[in-house]
Amino acid sequence: MFNFELKRITEVNYGPYTFEPYDVIKRKSIDGFFNVCSKCLYVFDTKKSLELHKERCVTLKDFYFKPIYDQKFPEEEKHKHIGVCMVNLIKNKETLALLGESFIRLKTNYYELEDYDFYILIDMDTKDILGYFSKNKFLDNSISCLCIFPPFLNCGLGTFLIDFSQQPALVTDRGIQYKEKHKLYVPLGPERPLSAAAVAVYRKYWAYKVFGAKNIKEAMDKNNLNEEDVILGLEENGFDFKKWKMTKEPVINKPRRLLNKRLLKK
Repeated sequence: MFNFELKRITEVNYGPYTFEPYDVIKRKSIDGFFNVCSKCLYVFDTKKSLELHKERCVTLKDFYFKPIYDQKFPEEEKHKHIGVCMVNLIKNKETLALLGESFIRLKTNYYELEDYDFYILIDMDTKDILGYFSKNKFLDNSISCLCIFPPFLNCGLGTFLIDFSQQPALVTDRGIQYKEKHKLYVPLGPERPLSAAAVAVYRKYWAYKVFGAKNIKEAMDKNNLNEEDVILGLEENGFDFKKWKMTKEPVINKPRRLLNKRLLKK
């Protein structure tokens, strides 16, 4: 019988990528590392086990997760072909939540995971899981928690997931499936409070989406946004609601990645 003293995790080995957690991870391990396959989310006790697994991971032959939506981007982009998959297994949801906890503390939760839908973002070429967002099944918010893993930051992936979460339909491989017939689904936007990083990404997204709208209702209807998020976007563009006028010239930068709505059509 072997007795191992579990160590506090000080490093995350995510497939071939390594990064230090920004915060303390509650989970402990044999070697002090959190060892996760970046393709199938299997967790290993040691870094050596993870390295041996890389050569025979099931995703090398076929996708472990089935994409419900995929989109291609220009050749110069780092991740040229990405897909969105829904995660059903509780153990995979727990792994995602623990990964998220390693670098964002706000709203990461690995309890009552059956109450949440998880959507992962996959590089369709390398099959690496780039990040995820979760959504509470019983709330109308578009996102509960949004995570892009450290090796894949600054590629426009967060904005892409935000845009995906705001769509009025559930995307399937057959096209659009509306939750309720003849009813427009308008999500309430992300759960508050938002982290500083999320605030920066969302404000730029809202600012772009509401630009050019003649009024709040048009911005809401056109972009499937709620009133509060539209107002924040207009304020970001320089509209002063107290004076009811623009106080600065808006500088609008189109996000690098947005959903191609034409691909959602049957």
